[in-house]
Amino acid sequence: MPLFDSEAKKRKQKLITLQNIILEIDEKKLQVSEEFLDKMTKIYISKYMKAVNEQLSEINKTTNPSMLFKKYDYAVKNLEMLIKIEPYHKYKSPTPSEYKEQMEERLENFVNSLIAREIRKIRPPSGNFREDPVLETKMKNLLSSFKPFEPRLPDGSKELLATLEESMKPHEEQQKPVENPEELLNANAADFVEETFEQVNTTKD
Repeated sequence: MPLFDSEAKKRKQKLITLQNIILEIDEKKLQVSEEFLDKMTKIYISKYMKAVNEQLSEINKTTNPSMLFKKYDYAVKNLEMLIKIEPYHKYKSPTPSEYKEQMEERLENFVNSLIAREIRKIRPPSGNFREDPVLETKMKNLLSSFKPFEPRLPDGSKELLATLEESMKPHEEQQKPVENPEELLNANAADFVEETFEQVNTTKD
């Protein structure tokens, strides 16, 4: 009996903690029925998953790094709200923590796709920006827009930007000539299949 009582108390305390997170209250006792708490938990999960999905669906449409990181950070912030209840409410895989790790791993792909996508919009048919001062200026402005975010850029994105900046120089000034920057763009320009954090199947603990 003592073991059973101990387990029952642990379960009750988890429900109370879950209740306080979901309902944004600070109570020592369970104030609602388990059925009501389960219903509110599902609403809570749905609310934050919707927010995550909205940002993910927009990331591949962003036109500048500021907006990309804004949407990325907001998606992460909402994932963290889902992570808060992981100790008290079981998720089936991928859990919000696992999905957050996946997003962090995909940041380089998000950034590189944006770089390539935007450059291809302004890239002249010849590939030589110096033939058109207006397009050259647009290209330089695009590349420079990433400067404020250098501390957050993945190494692969930094390398891509450095290579593209080098390709803007006359060949005689290039420390390491870039023979075909178009190949570099093609390798990073593929649009992502719209991938969202689908309905999280949950089981009550």
